[in-house]
Amino acid sequence: METSEEVHGAYRNETSVLYGAGETVFNLAFHEPAPYAGIPEALIQDIWLSQRFAKVNLTTTTGEAVRVIRPGKLNRDSGPDFSEARLRIGHVDWAGDVEIHLTSSGWSEHRHAQDARYDRVILHVALDRDSHTDRLYRSDGTRLPELILRPYLDDTLRSLLYDFRTRRHDAFPCASQWSSVPIGLRLAWLRRMALERMEMKRDVLAHRSYALKSMDQALYEQLLAGLGYAKNVRPMLDLASRVPLSILRTMKGPAEVEALLFGVSGLLPEAPEGNVHIGASERYAGILRADFKRLNEQLQIRPMSRHQWTFFRLRPANFPTLRIAQAAALVTSSPLGLLENGAEDALLSCLSSGAVLQELRKVLYASPSPFWKGRVSFSDTASSVVTRMGRQRIDALIINVLAPALLLMADRSEDLDMEAAVLNLLDRLPPEKDEVTRLYLEDALKPACAVTTQGIHQLHRSRCTAFRCLSCAVGNHLLDRTGRIVS
Repeated sequence: METSEEVHGAYRNETSVLYGAGETVFNLAFHEPAPYAGIPEALIQDIWLSQRFAKVNLTTTTGEAVRVIRPGKLNRDSGPDFSEARLRIGHVDWAGDVEIHLTSSGWSEHRHAQDARYDRVILHVALDRDSHTDRLYRSDGTRLPELILRPYLDDTLRSLLYDFRTRRHDAFPCASQWSSVPIGLRLAWLRRMALERMEMKRDVLAHRSYALKSMDQALYEQLLAGLGYAKNVRPMLDLASRVPLSILRTMKGPAEVEALLFGVSGLLPEAPEGNVHIGASERYAGILRADFKRLNEQLQIRPMSRHQWTFFRLRPANFPTLRIAQAAALVTSSPLGLLENGAEDALLSCLSSGAVLQELRKVLYASPSPFWKGRVSFSDTASSVVTRMGRQRIDALIINVLAPALLLMADRSEDLDMEAAVLNLLDRLPPEKDEVTRLYLEDALKPACAVTTQGIHQLHRSRCTAFRCLSCAVGNHLLDRTGRIVS
């Protein structure tokens, strides 16, 4: 017989069977666990990332058609689950974040409706409906579209869960056969991927400089984004947009530039109340507050919220306060000449020198104001932290900003020699070491330069995580040999 019993607010199905052994009768009960027992939210994230559901007739809970152009990048820290997603909902293309929960009520239970960081969420994805379905709103009062996944899954939930539990989650589709692919083929393909990555960065800069009608402003925005590291790219771009170079060029010296950037960032501490001891940190913050108040009486720039910034799980050297101080120094005292509208000339001068890499590193060298020595924020000190930009961050800015800018200048002037000189830069820059490159590297593929690691990043993002094996030289090699890719 079948019965049902409420278990912690949910229901389980139970089947009882009478089993006889001699004169003894046993009542054996078999039951399914509560609906979400053992189902981790990470499974739904994995289903969304790998797109393990039907794409035809995909609709929101209100009936709007949904097309997933790009599922986004998984975020393992605080904030929305996926960033940089691109979706078409109805007849409108959206770019933003995606948040995942087991049921609709997860949005409210986690208090996302009161958190401005989740206002960029363009779609809420849940496994199942509940009483909160169709009742989700962002903190700004706008309604949030929602997709319920269960009706569209391309396999049973049990099978998907088994695959999730038994699969290596740090592996790419052909990880088990990666080392069997000829090293020459892999290296040649990674070099092609590196070029593709640089061309993408060049095109992003081209579109932005065209929209702004200013190469210097586009460079300034990308440099601040690069200083923001992965977790503070967006707020850094927001800051650069609110405080453009056209305004910074009217400031009277580095102190006013720093006051304006910190004031608009929302990271200036509030003035203390009552009779409290005023230390060096508060005295400096007080000077910046006074300067910002005076400057903004005329400029009327709306400050950002400090909640836009992430400090969680960041090394002190990457705190946004220190990075903004470095940005102020980069704008005012580096040889790049952003305030003088001379960045392009500075970059061309570096390229024409006999030591291109060394000269590019020099134009990015800048030390924050003396206050920041031994400090990473207005309240935290870290005497062991070098507060000027380090070599690793400078090299990252060369790869992600300066080299694409030079490529763009070479493209505009149709100078093939200049283009070749820029690409050769990657051969001279040291390789990056991070969680993505470690997935692909082995003794036979130890990178000597940034070409390999940049290629790995492009391969991972544009092919592997999107399961585009047919557009990958490695994937095609394995398919030609085996007829299928074994994960």
